[in-house]
Amino acid sequence: MTGTSTRRRHAVVAGAGIGGLTAAAALAQRGWSVEVHERAPVIRATGSGIYIGENGLRVLEAVGAYAETVDGGIRFYRRETRDHRNRTVGRYHWPPESGLRIHVVAREKLVLALRNQAEAAGARIFTGSEVQAATPDGVVRLADGSERRGDLVIGADGVYSKVRTSVGFPGQIKSLNCGAIRAIVPRLPTDRDLPDDTYAEFWSGVRRVFYAPISPQETYLALMTVDNDVKGTREPPDLDAWSEAFPHIAPVLRRIVNPLRWTPFEQVKLKQWHIGRVALLGDAAHAMSANLGQGGGTAMMDGISLAANVSQTDDLEAGLTRWEQRERPIVERIQFVSNLYGKLSYWPTLPRYLALWAMNRSEWVKNIRTVASNYVPDGVEAPATGARAS
Repeated sequence: MTGTSTRRRHAVVAGAGIGGLTAAAALAQRGWSVEVHERAPVIRATGSGIYIGENGLRVLEAVGAYAETVDGGIRFYRRETRDHRNRTVGRYHWPPESGLRIHVVAREKLVLALRNQAEAAGARIFTGSEVQAATPDGVVRLADGSERRGDLVIGADGVYSKVRTSVGFPGQIKSLNCGAIRAIVPRLPTDRDLPDDTYAEFWSGVRRVFYAPISPQETYLALMTVDNDVKGTREPPDLDAWSEAFPHIAPVLRRIVNPLRWTPFEQVKLKQWHIGRVALLGDAAHAMSANLGQGGGTAMMDGISLAANVSQTDDLEAGLTRWEQRERPIVERIQFVSNLYGKLSYWPTLPRYLALWAMNRSEWVKNIRTVASNYVPDGVEAPATGARAS
């Protein structure tokens, strides 16, 4: 990589979600002038939690958002898979000395921590400002009719990215025929279904519940099912149906009063992630199912790796090409494994439980599941020892 010039380069970011804010913070910290345009009137992400594995936590440390994100939260050392009778089908355990960290936090905490670091580094964030289109030479058109120009334009504007559509990135969006309703509910002293350092995935027929305390006062729930499950996809959620499927956690399920809407899982696969001065990241580039909890983690990896690579050279095309060559293979592997895991929803109950039991005992499967956590993107200091779940 060649050294960069003294001219301060400018980046325009579409979308103030996890990936966009990570890129904004990382670029601003490397001397870029950065502006972020977010269509929502405020920077918030209420009503949902988010799983952050070791790979995402490394990125948060690198941009300075780690302490604020995990403050008051719970660090996990166990993951359990349970059936409809609350029997443990599989269990992972990773001791502190393994170097592997996993947190599940309120999504709003993560977004606000990233926003704070981006603004502290000098990035300007505009709310109520929607990017309508972009051109490969770096021109961005906003909904109010004005235009902005950047040395780099980043489309971090989600599954139905207007940046991606307007530039004409070749690829496809595919429905994965499943989805989730997410909610954060009060956590009571009587909730002792799991040890304090454990999160769980409960299975019952085509339905699943991801269950994770995110603080001493709150629990995050993701109610997942296939899209032809009429009662399971109902809005607001049919708590009688879900409680009947998961009687052991019914008291917790019945505390759901303000859930997010049913969100279908969709997959975006593109032939390339950058064209000209425009790069896509996160869901805009590679939306995936939530089965491995790596949508946010891979978006953060994208953001910091992109910033690191384009900041090491005056040749933007060379930087973007190197970023895509290094980041894309690992992200697409994670996307594939996440999609594959979701197909278990369509298996008959007994074969599914046998598969889950075998998967929890297979070293090969463990290696596949932890490929994201073990990855260190550009811009992040490599750990002294590898992190791996046992």
